[in-house]
Amino acid sequence: MARRNFLFCDTAKGADASALCFSVIETAKRNKLDPFGYLRFLLQELPKLGNEPTSEQLLPLLPWSTVLPEYCHLPCFFEHLGFEVLLFFAFTGDY
Repeated sequence: MARRNFLFCDTAKGADASALCFSVIETAKRNKLDPFGYLRFLLQELPKLGNEPTSEQLLPLLPWSTVLPEYCHLPCFFEHLGFEVLLFFAFTGDY
């Protein structure tokens, strides 16, 4: 995902920020989440936690949490697919 995208990072901080975003998106995909829905959820919830959230506050926001809202999950037409097909979609982003 990031090969050519890093060409546009002018600074080390920019590259770190891009790597963080790519990591969140790829982790969401691997946990069968809709990346857009999960990012939307994070951007709504993280500001509510303040500048220094505790680990207990962050646990429900992790991609493998069981309390994520429904809009964070992939549409149900993916649920009947096998694990190999889900991996294909996770690595290619073709969904």
